[in-house]
Amino acid sequence: MTHLYFYYFYKKRSFGLFKIFPIISFGLGSWQVYRYQWKKEIIQKAKENVEMEPIEMNDSLVDSLLQSSELSDDSKKRLEFRRVEVNGTYTPNSKEIYLGPRTYEGQVGYYVIQPLQLQHSNKQVLINRGWLPTQLIRDRPVITSDLPEPTTVEGLIGKSKEAGSIFTPPNDPANNQWYFIDAEQMASVNPNTAPLIQTTPNIPNRQRLDNNKWHLALRDSTQM
Repeated sequence: MTHLYFYYFYKKRSFGLFKIFPIISFGLGSWQVYRYQWKKEIIQKAKENVEMEPIEMNDSLVDSLLQSSELSDDSKKRLEFRRVEVNGTYTPNSKEIYLGPRTYEGQVGYYVIQPLQLQHSNKQVLINRGWLPTQLIRDRPVITSDLPEPTTVEGLIGKSKEAGSIFTPPNDPANNQWYFIDAEQMASVNPNTAPLIQTTPNIPNRQRLDNNKWHLALRDSTQM
């Protein structure tokens, strides 16, 4: 009798599990389809923004970016990866931010991020100027007050925050150690700075990434 009871119990339990598996599989499949479609829409919208004529970065746009947490989802989509033209000067004696380490062609290096003050304004934006190997980071001269000249930079409004992996250590602003993008934290190092502009203009006499700057920003957007 006992054997019959256990046989009936496990048979019934196994039958129940067989009914659950298709439901779980269907749920996972639906989630993957949704995620795939969602990522396609993000990339498509980003491509549309990239193909539009650049808009000038001005005080009004900087204020909108600084208040991005209060913007609607539609407004964020219109601004994210939007091409912009920034006119200004790299801020004298400002603290450079080195994002990394990141590996490129077998070398370890960092992205160089600098604040740029808008022309005829006290507003600043963060400019990702591209990647440098570690040795050139060490040898890089500090920007002083007699060096900056007016410049024009074209780039994309980048993500204000990256999602680091479970193995990524937290940023350490006090020691200027940055492992992932967090524009709000970065602005604490250089106050009154708007979110990041992704671009890779020339750094004189220095190496930089040869990747198309638009592709670089779009690639970063899909690392989720």
